Amino acid sequence: MENNSSDDENDFVFDDNDGLTWSHVSRAIRVHEPSYLTRISMVMKESFRPNRINLEKRLKNKEDELNVCKSNFEVLQTQMDIMRSALLAIGIQVPKVILWL
Repeated sequence: MENNSSDDENDFVFDDNDGLTWSHVSRAIRVHEPSYLTRISMVMKESFRPNRINLEKRLKNKEDELNVCKSNFEVLQTQMDIMRSALLAIGIQVPKVILWL
């Protein structure tokens, strides 16, 4: 089937002459029909490709979330220090817990 002549399309797929020709196969798998999947997949690919602006926005949001977490951590650390000092003032020994960011 090196060239696409009509003789090749009329050749039998199997040697036992069961009636199945390459022409039947090409029609069954729709060889001669245009492929729309390629165009659709390219459009889908373009619409889901992250662009620089979206990536920068996502990075900024993640940085903001991190800053909120750091701020909350600092508030909790301060509150723990105040509670530790209060407990020490009434004679209760509390080990200092060191947490790092």
